[in-house]
Amino acid sequence: MKNYFRIFSLLFKYMFRKGGEKSSKWIWAAYIFVGVVFAFIILSICLAVGMLAETVNAMGMLPEFVTLMLAMSCVGVVLFGLVPMMTYLYFSRDTEFMLTLPVKPSTVFMAKLSVVYITEIIVSTVILLPAMLTVGIMTAQGAVFYIVMLFAVLLVPAIPLVLVAVLAIPLMWVVSFFKNKGALASIVMILLGCGVFAAYYALIAGMSSSGDNFNPEEVVAALSAVLNNVADILIPLAAVARLATLSPVTAFGEFSVGTAAMINLAVFVGFAVVLLALAVLVSSAVYRRGARSILEGGTKKNNGKVEFKQSGSALSALFKKEWRELVRTPAFAFQCLSGILLCPIIIYFMSSMFTSGFEASGGADEVTAEFLNFMTLLKSFVLIGFISMFSVSMNVGAPTAITREGGNCYVLKTMPVPYRTIVTAKLLLYVLISSLSIVTSLIVSSIMAFDLANVIFGTIFLLLYNYGYNCVCVYIDLRRPKLNWSTPNEAVKNNRNSVVPMLINMAASIVIIALPVVFLILIPSTLIAKIVAWTLLCGVGVAAAIVFHNLLFANADRLFDNIAA
Repeated sequence: MKNYFRIFSLLFKYMFRKGGEKSSKWIWAAYIFVGVVFAFIILSICLAVGMLAETVNAMGMLPEFVTLMLAMSCVGVVLFGLVPMMTYLYFSRDTEFMLTLPVKPSTVFMAKLSVVYITEIIVSTVILLPAMLTVGIMTAQGAVFYIVMLFAVLLVPAIPLVLVAVLAIPLMWVVSFFKNKGALASIVMILLGCGVFAAYYALIAGMSSSGDNFNPEEVVAALSAVLNNVADILIPLAAVARLATLSPVTAFGEFSVGTAAMINLAVFVGFAVVLLALAVLVSSAVYRRGARSILEGGTKKNNGKVEFKQSGSALSALFKKEWRELVRTPAFAFQCLSGILLCPIIIYFMSSMFTSGFEASGGADEVTAEFLNFMTLLKSFVLIGFISMFSVSMNVGAPTAITREGGNCYVLKTMPVPYRTIVTAKLLLYVLISSLSIVTSLIVSSIMAFDLANVIFGTIFLLLYNYGYNCVCVYIDLRRPKLNWSTPNEAVKNNRNSVVPMLINMAASIVIIALPVVFLILIPSTLIAKIVAWTLLCGVGVAAAIVFHNLLFANADRLFDNIAA
């Protein structure tokens, strides 16, 4: 047990290390800005949850609504935790070093799993706690609600932990099978990961689907059916929600409040214990397989044949170098390239859930048809905002373009190549990747909610905005690269250069979603509203592309030269 706490303390401190970088006013300003952005996002979520909580409470569906909120937190943990867990627990290159220590491998594994679980608790708390506090306040819940929710925040991550461990099994097998074949492993890992997420989203969409007919008088019934379906499937989450709200309903029927509370408590704790045990067993098996593949893996043989190829230009050579380094690191390739397939999947299912009820209506009168046209236009704008949120910022290549060079950065400085050429090669690759994600997402968005003007101007805006975003990401990383890492995964992990732009883009995307919606609501003419919205957004896109392009290339030589040797 002493060794466990020593390793756990070491790993936990190492995860949140500062990396030897000095604080500055710019860093504190960035932290303050991130805090403001985060507070804005949380406030928006709380406002939406508060309005919904009052409605479902009046319907008598509060326990089911709390269940849905818990399920959404699990989805968030899976989305934000799958790749970090796999890279840290299963694909970490310190496994070989850890296995040489005079400590049992099971102790090392439990210490790593504990760190992963704590990080999932942090993510779950950030997602869940503000929403649950809002629900409790808006529905005047007692002390029991807050106490139970506190324990729920600690135990609910056990569910996504098991799911992530199970999802990691096929991905781990693929990476182990294609050992020393990085490019092929990256491609298969991306396809398999996106396939798994597509199946997961399809399951959620199927779970929440309702009947074939829908009309305004059936909104309450349809919402009740969705919430009941969620509660029927997610039994442990429904149990803790019913316990928190002192509902007499259990998975086995209705009882008195006291008896129902005891049954729901037993169900939740029992499921949590079983899921934690499954997570440990499954993760341990995957960890042992990964450790064995690392210890048994050899180096790639070239059979004595070495080929030299001359590139047409320095720019193309550097571009190819950046691409090869990307695809030969499966975990990093997944983070950069998966958005090309994963973002369209997310857009498809978000669009399906956005108007699933309205699209199923039949025999609508003229007013309803006009409303459906308005909803289609509104959905088109909203999907463009979500594309800017996911497709643009999901690629972490540009925010770590210089950082991932590590010691090679000093080699680049000695090459007889202009610094601007090096920066251009990196920028072009990641702009191209994000642009492909935007195009595939726009194709899906156009199919789900077609509006010709939105397709044309949305494409122009997103490509311009994407270019400006990648420019500012490379600029931020060039100002203060994190070069003191030992593995490529460490270059991306705990790197504020990738976190800060992502949060800024999330806040900007919320504004991108809100502006057209406000114009459509306030301006009577739909045509004028669209003209105003797209004039403003395209102007922002052009300004972002020009300003951040000039910012990057006007300072590229100076910043590159200032990197400490």
